Amino acid sequence: MSLMLALSVFAMTAPTDYPPAPGSGGAECTVDAECGIPAANCRELRDGCSSMSGRCDGGHCVCRTNYYGCSNCHAKATLDRSPTDPTKFEYTTFHAMLDGSGKRVDECSVPHGGKLCQTDEDCGGRGGLCISQHCVCPDSWMCDDCTITLTDLLYGLKCGVAKNGGGACQTDADCHNGRCDNTGGGPAFCACNALYACDHCEHRVPDIVAGRAHCPTAISPVEE
Repeated sequence: MSLMLALSVFAMTAPTDYPPAPGSGGAECTVDAECGIPAANCRELRDGCSSMSGRCDGGHCVCRTNYYGCSNCHAKATLDRSPTDPTKFEYTTFHAMLDGSGKRVDECSVPHGGKLCQTDEDCGGRGGLCISQHCVCPDSWMCDDCTITLTDLLYGLKCGVAKNGGGACQTDADCHNGRCDNTGGGPAFCACNALYACDHCEHRVPDIVAGRAHCPTAISPVEE
């Protein structure tokens, strides 16, 4: 294949870039890990690790590509028509709700980490990391303490109402509608089945949102 033909094929298959979602980048930061989705080595390297979606430049987050949105570059944006020119597309952090309401919600209206912390256990118990004394959330986890997922949000669950698992466990039986997991090598935690929530996965998200169920306010510690 000639060089000219190769370049032509690449031009046809290369992804088109679009303007970033409004408000992308700019959050205050001290380390790269505070800017988006933490890399796999963040559990070991902590302050010295990188982010897969952004970097800390001059004390503020800069997103690696226009595909990543929100001020700390955590959201994976989707394409939508420009509100000022319907013939063009741009990235957006708005998502259609999954609860049948027909509404849309801006993912950036909900924090992606940032809570002051001392240990990883302060950051949801489901993979959130305490880096530079602030919670840093895994991909698609939300709230300042990394306690619910984007899917939970789109079904109407709000931060502070219920956690998506994270309760201490020894066996799957401790987790009701979930499993006992120890991914990451830390303390074992409850990982809920789809659309279940509470520390030990006791209730369905739609029932919690509708007020038909409430998470227990106190859970007895798992005996050693």
